[in-house]
Amino acid sequence: MTRPSKAIEGVVPGSTDHRILLALRGAGGMTSDQLCNRFGTYQSGALHRLKQAGLVDLPAIGLKGKQISLTDKAKELTSPHGPLNRRNTLITYCQL
Repeated sequence: MTRPSKAIEGVVPGSTDHRILLALRGAGGMTSDQLCNRFGTYQSGALHRLKQAGLVDLPAIGLKGKQISLTDKAKELTSPHGPLNRRNTLITYCQL
């Protein structure tokens, strides 16, 4: 599966993948339960893609409820000056 050319590091701005990265920027990150409550079942595939891209660190299988964190690469991409920052990539801030 190929991503549209507007993808940055494999993440399409405004996609569920992108919104999850932005949600994880908050202090303390989020747990898988919190992500599921916010994004529904769509978060599962997105987390897998983000892990494969080296953008999130997931807890080991069986450790449900543990924090999911961004990698340094993802923090750089979503920082206020990064190419996936909130201000320059999303039209609205709904669901964030």
